[in-house]
Parts: sequence; structure tokens; C-alpha cells
Amino acid sequence: LERTQDVDQPNKSRTTPLMLAVGIGDEYLVKRLVEKRADPKRKNKEGKSAYDYACESGNKKIIKLLENYMPLLSHPSSKL
Repeated sequence: LERTQDVDQPNKSRTTPLMLAVGIGDEYLVKRLVEKRADPKRKNKEGKSAYDYACESGNKKIIKLLENYMPLLSHPSSKL
């Protein structure tokens, strides 16, 4: 992932790369995206977030990964 890329750049349905990574269960990509400050709580047109999809899937590793990064993302001065 390039530093200049917007990791939260949505497609037409406002689905983000993080939502897609969660959807396919790619733990490595999910970790990389949240390290680049992708927002697990950003909503798509259906009103669902990457975190919502992780909870629906029941993938405990991805859920925990997102939960670990969410507090850090709420502080703009934090460096991951």
C-alpha cells in the first residue's frame, strides 16, 4: 500500500477496501489497511461497516484485530 493512497477510498456503493478484505477473510490485508488508518467504522450505502461485517462473519481474529485498532484511530495524534 502506497503512503499516498486513500485507504478508505470507496467504490460506487461506498464499500471500502477494508470492507472487501474483511469480506474475504484476509487477515493480512485487514491488518495492513488498519495500520494505514483505514476506518473500521466507516459505513457503506447499506449502513454497514467493516466491523459490522467482521461481526456477522464471526471471524474472531479479524474482529479482535479491528477492535485493537479502533481506539488508536480515534486519536489523530496516535502513530500506528
